Amino acid sequence: EILRNTDVMVVPSRWYENSPNSILEAFAMHVPVITTNLGGMAELVTHNQNGLLFEIDDIDELRHNLQRLLTDRNLLQKLQSAVPAVKILHQEMGEIIKHYSQYLHLCVGLFLFLGVVV
Repeated sequence: EILRNTDVMVVPSRWYENSPNSILEAFAMHVPVITTNLGGMAELVTHNQNGLLFEIDDIDELRHNLQRLLTDRNLLQKLQSAVPAVKILHQEMGEIIKHYSQYLHLCVGLFLFLGVVV
């Protein structure tokens, strides 16, 4: 309910996050994110597309990003429209299984080619 009524989420983490649930939850509600240009946060958020990035500990850049949202009436709508769909568990697992299956087939083919018996 709270996220649904939020314009933007700020995640100013100083930690090298892998894939923060807070960003995924914001995206699930079509809420763009302003976050640190670090780790998995920068992999999930594309600057000026589905959110805004700032360098770690750069308060002036964070302030600038927030000011842009206040002054550019079209920016928030642009960011909201580009928030990606969040995959549900079985979609994510299906992709992982597909990748491992392809890898396994490549390994088996390579072993057969090299005459390796396992």
